[in-house]
Amino acid sequence: FLTQNPNTSASTVDSKIRQVVFDPGSEGSYAIGLNIVTKGSGFDAKIYVNVNSITVKRCRIDNCIQFGTGLQDVTIVQNFFSNTFVTNCLATNGSGFFVPPTDIVFNNNICQKSLTWGVPIANPTTFWPILQCRNNVFDGPDNLATPNLAFSTSEFSNNILMPTNAVVNIQASSGVIRSNIGTLSTQFGITNNNLVVPAISSLFVASASPDGTYQIQSGSQGSNNGTDGTDRGAFGGAAVTSRYTLSGLAPVPVIYEITTIGVADATGLPVTIKARTIK
Repeated sequence: FLTQNPNTSASTVDSKIRQVVFDPGSEGSYAIGLNIVTKGSGFDAKIYVNVNSITVKRCRIDNCIQFGTGLQDVTIVQNFFSNTFVTNCLATNGSGFFVPPTDIVFNNNICQKSLTWGVPIANPTTFWPILQCRNNVFDGPDNLATPNLAFSTSEFSNNILMPTNAVVNIQASSGVIRSNIGTLSTQFGITNNNLVVPAISSLFVASASPDGTYQIQSGSQGSNNGTDGTDRGAFGGAAVTSRYTLSGLAPVPVIYEITTIGVADATGLPVTIKARTIK
């Protein structure tokens, strides 16, 4: 979305990649700021995680993140899961002996997909854990026959579920589901600072960019009233560095404008550079 958000980069050519595969030897690696797209193969538009301690951050993902078996320490934060394909955010490797990761962190993402995690994957009766699920916006398909959200968790807070009548089946202890917003009281309840907002679009600003449109409007029912006193949704969070970043820009200085008259004199070529630091 480099052409649709302000002050992103002097070059608006994004980093399009068909697949990223984390195999043995890549433990501790990060994928940041990539656009994961397809070129026609069913194996495309995925990030494959086959080792421990992987972070997927600030990427745009057309399909999903697919896990190998028996992993630990997977962090999925500040990503944009597009609706290019009607898929789930997470997938298994298809093995009948698949063991899910023990501690997935899934925070500050924008998801135009469902997030279900268990067996069977579309409508679990056995629920797999997502350790922490916080400050996400879920704008996936409104599938009334199957859940939009279904998993077990020890923290589910500050999330926004947009599809009207979306089905929720989250397994959690009392008080874990708090400070979320949905369109129905049957989704998150009305205790623990959970809110019901039928006119869900009233929470957000008007924006020309696909990710900017999920920013919370000041004074709305999602503004500055999360568990940490900041906005609910992907752009909230006590630490600025943990919030969703427009266009998935990496936490480095970004040059977004360069101008010059194009003529050098005895003192050199005058150039004006505008830059900003991304947190």
